[in-house]
Amino acid sequence: MQMFKDRMARAMIEPLVNKVLHDLKNDPERSLRNVVDLILSFPNGRFSNNMFEMLQKMLTNENSAYYTLINKIVSYLDMENLKEFSINAGYNACTSGAKTIRDLSNKNNCCIPWILLIETDKQHSKQTADIIKQAKELGIYIFSIVDRKLCDETIEIIRANKDCAFILFTDAATVSYKTIGMFDDIKNILMSIKGTKNELSAAADILRENHKFFAVYVPYDDENYRDIFTEETLNYFEDYTETFLFCMPIKKCSTETLDYMSSNAKKVRDEQKHSYVMMDVYNDTLTIDKMISGNNFSAIIDVEGNLYSNKEDGTKYNINNMSLLDVLKKYQK
Repeated sequence: MQMFKDRMARAMIEPLVNKVLHDLKNDPERSLRNVVDLILSFPNGRFSNNMFEMLQKMLTNENSAYYTLINKIVSYLDMENLKEFSINAGYNACTSGAKTIRDLSNKNNCCIPWILLIETDKQHSKQTADIIKQAKELGIYIFSIVDRKLCDETIEIIRANKDCAFILFTDAATVSYKTIGMFDDIKNILMSIKGTKNELSAAADILRENHKFFAVYVPYDDENYRDIFTEETLNYFEDYTETFLFCMPIKKCSTETLDYMSSNAKKVRDEQKHSYVMMDVYNDTLTIDKMISGNNFSAIIDVEGNLYSNKEDGTKYNINNMSLLDVLKKYQK
């Protein structure tokens, strides 16, 4: 019955999304107000209201660089890519999936994250496919996949899970006409790349030419986190991302570092001076989790199957020794 309801809801939402995207092509600035109406149509009030407030703030700023961002997106991006990713993230993950997450969290007295970050490679692809299968049963439909080498098996996993939204973190050097050609029929993905100036430039050119939905990410730790927010660095990334700038911690960071990243990423977004949306992967994941599930929980599964969370006490649990749900039960509310 729930599956039928989800299909009906998606069937109702999809025409609205099609209209919004069509209008964005023809009149990006005016049609942004339709985006607000679309978000408000999603039944998950907490998430919708927060998104509404963010967009309202943008719409009142006539000089917002986000208008440039919208124009850049509609000028190069395959709208089917944007549509599939958006519906999977907005409805499957943040609406229908979120309800399942809340129900199962209460039933099992445990925290279930709204998004799962999984490190993978060719050797561990079967493990990754099994994690995603289990995660979907818990209501998780959005995944951050870290595969620096971009193996064929990872591409096949994404292709096999058309109802999910994937953010794929990989090295810019892996991007070529051959590898991007393998994504031609995959529309539920946002690719996020990192690399040197030359690597980013070459990869961005290929991704734009092929109308792919992509972003850039920058790693940080306790040593380099302040460098991200110099005006020179913030301007530098304008040339290489058309959507997001993801800031990702590469090791356990101090509270000072995490607090600084949270407040300054928000400041960059609020100032709207740069035509990309800066996201701090650690802090913003927790913020959205609080909106969607009522928890404040994040989870990362490394390439060996060890699950780490922001609530851990130093102990790690392995999904090869127990089910994903049993692992998550180790992290009680």
